[in-house]
Amino acid sequence: MHKLKEFRKSFNFTQKEIAEKLGVTTVTYKSYENNFCRLNDEILLKLSKIYKVSIDALLNNTDKDIIMYSEEQKQGIQDYLNLQGPFLTMANAYLSNLLKDQTEIEQQKKKQND
Repeated sequence: MHKLKEFRKSFNFTQKEIAEKLGVTTVTYKSYENNFCRLNDEILLKLSKIYKVSIDALLNNTDKDIIMYSEEQKQGIQDYLNLQGPFLTMANAYLSNLLKDQTEIEQQKKKQND
């Protein structure tokens, strides 16, 4: 059993959007998501890049989904960890507001989908 639907919904993608990213028809993608068709290595690799998770996480073989960060993202995280004083306070306030905004957007989208 895999977690394709869970990942797709968490990224707010439609089945059509993921199908396009994979270069397959929507019908083919639906068959992947519903376990009617076996995922090949190429599709698994593309999905892991889209969702930035390991193939094991896609296939539900791990307890924790591991995010694979780019070198640029890793550097950004390291820069944040090195912040001190007022710069850290400003960065925390900025990130807090981003998370708040993101949560509100997700809640609005959920209400629209219900």
